[in-house]
Formats: sequence, structure tokens, C-alpha cells
Amino acid sequence: MYPGGLSSLPFELLLHIFSYLPGNDIIQTLSISRSYRTLVADEIIWRELCTRYDVRDLTPFRRHDPRRSFYTVYTQLLHKYGPLLGLWTSDNPFQGNVLEFRVVTEDAGWEGIVGEVWRFQARHERTPSLPDYFECVRIELTPSSTSVTDKPDGSSDETLTTRSYYETRSPKFTRVVHHQPIGEHKKPTLCNASPGCIRLNAPHSQGIYLYDGPPELGFTPSLHPLYPPPRFQDWLDPARLPRLPAHKEPTIDLSEHLDHVPWSEHEQTPLLYFAPTDPDVTLPQSITIVPVLTGVETSLYDALLAPQRDMSVTDIRRVVFSAFAQTDCRPFSPHYFPLHIPSRATQTPSPASPKLQELEGIWLGAYSSDGTEVLYFTWEESAGEVQVWKITGNSCVPRGALTWKIQSSSPIPQSGRANLLTEMGFEDDGSLDWSKIGMYEGVGIIADEGFVADTRGLIHLDVAVIDANNIRIIWTYEDGERGVLSYLRYPDRDVASEVVPWKCVRRPAPAVVGIEVA
Repeated sequence: MYPGGLSSLPFELLLHIFSYLPGNDIIQTLSISRSYRTLVADEIIWRELCTRYDVRDLTPFRRHDPRRSFYTVYTQLLHKYGPLLGLWTSDNPFQGNVLEFRVVTEDAGWEGIVGEVWRFQARHERTPSLPDYFECVRIELTPSSTSVTDKPDGSSDETLTTRSYYETRSPKFTRVVHHQPIGEHKKPTLCNASPGCIRLNAPHSQGIYLYDGPPELGFTPSLHPLYPPPRFQDWLDPARLPRLPAHKEPTIDLSEHLDHVPWSEHEQTPLLYFAPTDPDVTLPQSITIVPVLTGVETSLYDALLAPQRDMSVTDIRRVVFSAFAQTDCRPFSPHYFPLHIPSRATQTPSPASPKLQELEGIWLGAYSSDGTEVLYFTWEESAGEVQVWKITGNSCVPRGALTWKIQSSSPIPQSGRANLLTEMGFEDDGSLDWSKIGMYEGVGIIADEGFVADTRGLIHLDVAVIDANNIRIIWTYEDGERGVLSYLRYPDRDVASEVVPWKCVRRPAPAVVGIEVA
């Protein structure tokens, strides 16, 4: 019907076809023929591509360049870096980390995409708090002297094809380094960086292991939880990898240095070292924020992207010089993985008891002296249970580990519920309908520092599912002590309501309901 091929198609039909194509294919299509030159300047095409990243309004992008178009926003920023938008979680040993990329909608003095690390204040708490958001990287659009929409007929020599225009303009990258303690200095140090600031990593086979005693005495290595857990590939959103060439990292193997460990000095502390995973285990693609290479900013940047609390675990590189010489003793450069979120929005409480399947998503949990941690709730249909896995963790139960679970087949009898709810701090004053609270017996995972296999154990939990956004649990420890901890679904972030306690740090407004603000 259209012997001239794509170039003879009606524009409306071509737009319909484009709506089903990825951005790469659209750019290639517009670049292969001079007959498409006039289409390059058509904002309808670029507006649709921008909406794929939830960019529907150009106001945030025109504060310093009023001529900026959907074309320039997509080709200069979103095509390559738009997939970053959303949450990324880290395999940083033990503690993990969360990195969030978003479009800058506030008047920040620049336009583009910002990467912010979630930071929870370290304090003893039984109710979770929302994080502060620490800026760590900027992907900034630079003002342009010409715009493709200036010459919509495509006749000018200044008009470029989509491909050449896209390839000749790159955003500006800036690292943000925060002095510690925050607030001690009036402003953080800003470090300009090259476009290599964000690196796409190829799949890797790097493992982390721990020993809690010398191998010659029969101690065996314990694998630190892989991240993300291999059985939960649905955690990942592979469509959100940036359009960058993949970098293949060398696998570190420090196992040969175990013979040089002064075990008599480290019998009571787990020893951490790096070695390859099993041959049949490969961890997926990820990104790394390329670390600063020199100066005091190195440790500050590592503290932001690879944070670690004090613990008794010893890195082999600190006690064996040959291991140190092989890799130096900088913190592990973490991989960040694109997190798939079943539901970003807070669920609307149901008038009936919530179903366990409704709990899937990202939650915040209080872990007493370890503060707030980020959790992933997943429903396992075959087992009929909710499993709760750590996105961030601590030295006893780290990121990537199962922390607790409840089965639908283990409800708490009605006769025992009232006393448990009272112990959890609820009052039978009519403010909460106790009959609509789902109550279940559960199992919690505990371990000594290091999470070495032979120190792990299970303890009893009494779980109250108040609604699809709120849970309270009584943990009964091995010594009989009982503790009540709360868990709350992470709500949608409201950037417009946030306050700025320090430059390049944002904090949720105190008025956020249901969650304590850090």
C-alpha cells in the first residue's frame, strides 16, 4: 500500500508506529534519510519520548534556557540518562545503600537529573523514620546557543540530524561531597567530574566471604549474601540501565592470602575477604558512581556511597600486607542495581483485613539500635507466605538477607490477640477496630556480627498487620526478652514539601503522616 516505504507513510501513522518503538530505534529511523529531516524538529515525537520518563512539562528545564524544547531535553539528557530515574540499591557489604535519581523540579540553580543517597540518622528507635536525601551527583543540562526548533523547515546549515545533534552535546557532571559532620561547614565541596562519573558494569562474579576461624582447624568460609538475591530477579528493572558502554570489572581473589592471616589475633572476629562466586552464579548488570581518586574527598565520597558502621568484622587487607598491596584498602566500590517497585504509592487501607499479597513493595523497618532499614516485601505464592528481605542491613543481618517471614497458614488464635495488641501499645478505645487487624505467627532471623552461617538462628514473632501500610511485631529473643518494632510502607516522595536543612540536603516535611521524620 505504501511502495515508498516508511518515508511515504502518513505522519499520523508514523507517530503511531513510533509509540511502540524504543528511543534508539526512533533515533536511527530519523537519522537514515534526508526525507525525515523536517521530522527531527517536530515536538510531537520528542514530547512522547519524554513522557516515557514522566516529563510532561518543560518549566523545570527552562529556568536558564527558555528556548529549551522536548527535543533537546530528550536527546541531550533523557535518551542516555533517563533510564536512571528511580531507586537503585547497592551490594555494599553489610549496610547496603539506596541511591535515587530524579528530575530536578525545584529551583536549584541548574536543570537536569540529580542523584541523591538516602541517609538515616543513626539512633535507637522502634518506629522507622524517613531518610534525608544527600545529593551526590548532578547530570546537568548546559544552556545551548542554538535550538533545532529555530529552523523547523530543516533548510539551514545549522540544522543537524538527530544523531549528530545528540552526539555533539553532553551534560555536565558534578560530584557533591559532604563534609562530616554535616552542618560543620557552611556548604559542601563541589567537584566537577567528567562524563565518566557514572559507569555501566557488565555482569560480574565477585563474591564476598567470611571466616570466623582458621581453615586448618576446620572452619569453613561463609558466603556473604549475594545481592540482589539470585532467586529474586524480579527485584530488578533491567529496562532502566543507562545507554552507556558496559565496563567489565576484573574479579578480585584474595583467598591465597588466607595463609598469612595472624589467626591468633583474630579468633574472636570474623574475617572478610573477596573471591569469585561459584562458576554457575553471575550477578546482573549494574552501575557504579566512579569514586574520587585523590584527596580528602575520597573518604568523604566513600562514606556517602559505601557507608559502614563500626563493627568487629575485619577486612583481610587490613591485616595482610600482600592483600592490601593487591587491591589497596579502599572500600569496596559498590554496584547499584535498578530496583523494581511493585507499588510506589501508599496503599489505600481496605475496610476489611488486608490480604498478605497486598503487602508487596518497599517498606521501612525499625531495628532498635541499628535505626531504620529499607526492606523489600515479597509474596511467595507457592509457600503462602510474605518474605521480608533487607535492602539495607547491619553487621548481624546484612543487606540481601531474609530478615523475617509470616505464613498465611499461621494465624494467631482470637483468644490470644487482645493481650498481644495491648503489649504492642494499642488501646482498646475504639480508635482502631481490632477485629480488622490481621495477626500471624512469624519467624525472625538473627545472627552474630558477620552473619557467619553457624551463628544464625530463628526466633518467634507475633505479627500484627494493621493495614496495607502498617505492621507491628513483637520479637521474642532467645533470652526471653521481648521487643516491639514497627514497620511502615515507604510513601511517595513529595519533593515540593521538603525542607533544606543544609545545602544539597533535603528532608521530608515534619507533617508527613504515619512516619517519624529523621
